[in-house]
Amino acid sequence: MSRLRNDRGTSLIETSVVLVLMSVVLTSVAVTLRTTWLAEAKLRQSLERDMRFHQISTVFRDDLHAASKVEAADNTLRVVRGSDEVQYTSDGERMERRVTSATNPNAWHADTFLLAPGTTVTYQVLPEDSLPLAMLVIRDRQDQLVRRIQVHIGREKQITTPGASP
Repeated sequence: MSRLRNDRGTSLIETSVVLVLMSVVLTSVAVTLRTTWLAEAKLRQSLERDMRFHQISTVFRDDLHAASKVEAADNTLRVVRGSDEVQYTSDGERMERRVTSATNPNAWHADTFLLAPGTTVTYQVLPEDSLPLAMLVIRDRQDQLVRRIQVHIGREKQITTPGASP
């Protein structure tokens, strides 16, 4: 009988080498996946903070452009807008916007914007030559950013159309 086939199989050393190589490949894949997941989580948090800031910015600007009177004290900003009064307050973890109506004191609406822990919010009203300026400053401890919104108070009342009488 001639021996045409090799029935020897694989040795223990060959199997060990394959197992070591597979463990190296799987470890590198696991490290890559973990790094990717951490980067995605950090990016998602950053995007959520930016979206919240954009929402706050839009509402804040709309309120102040329509304002007839603005007062800032401590962590509170009071805005009189027509027959409504809007009050902004913050406690570091959230910023609240509360709208009450002068015609119906029982009617109110509240919006809450969640902020990152340790965030500080300050309100300022600065006199300007032409229009007073209100400023909202949000300092985020997590991403070390300082975001400012500067709005001219009552800007809607100052807009004129060319050719129209003021």
